[in-house]
Amino acid sequence: MTEYLNITDQLSEYKKNIRYFVSLLDSEKEFFRITPERILKSIQVIIVQKGSEICGIAGLERKYFFNLAYIIVKEKYQGTIIGARLQIKNIEESKKIINIICGVIEEKNFKSITFNRKLGIQNIGQRGKLCYFGLPFNWKGNTLFYIIKVLFQLRKILDLVKR
Repeated sequence: MTEYLNITDQLSEYKKNIRYFVSLLDSEKEFFRITPERILKSIQVIIVQKGSEICGIAGLERKYFFNLAYIIVKEKYQGTIIGARLQIKNIEESKKIINIICGVIEEKNFKSITFNRKLGIQNIGQRGKLCYFGLPFNWKGNTLFYIIKVLFQLRKILDLVKR
């Protein structure tokens, strides 16, 4: 049976399982530079379990003045519905505690980009091979979204000037 659990208030109980999950990751770990410590410091953590095995983790990290969403699914479960359901659960839980979530997706991950756009996630911009997205939940979130979008464009201009 597959379970989706918000373990934010029980992170200390899941510490060992989270460390084990991260130790089994390959390319996912490199792309996200994810560590058990980053997961344990997150303001929200949701896991998907099949039996006692953690198949995926979603969460929210506080970065500067916004919250960055992450979803990591073990390679053997990628391409299943697990990642999509984990994203939906992450959004549902996020709406209760914050105004906006932001995320980063590799440009070649068309499935994820298409799915997230269907959920209402809006494009902030692209930098290198990474696409940046945001999903505001209310008027404060909308305000932050446009501030982030402007700052993103300023950063692109600064990158051009540095060349």
